[in-house]
Amino acid sequence: MTRLPTPAPEGDPRDGGRRLMLVEALAGRWGWSPRADGDLGKTVWAECAL
Repeated sequence: MTRLPTPAPEGDPRDGGRRLMLVEALAGRWGWSPRADGDLGKTVWAECAL
């Protein structure tokens, strides 16, 4: 089962995660998928109203 990315708590020293809070706040819809090339990481997409 794939674990969904979630925003990291404020002050978390790890890189990544915190920016998802900004995406979630601004986007009408958003999601993610593993990288198409199979490498580490993920691709995040967002739809924002004009």
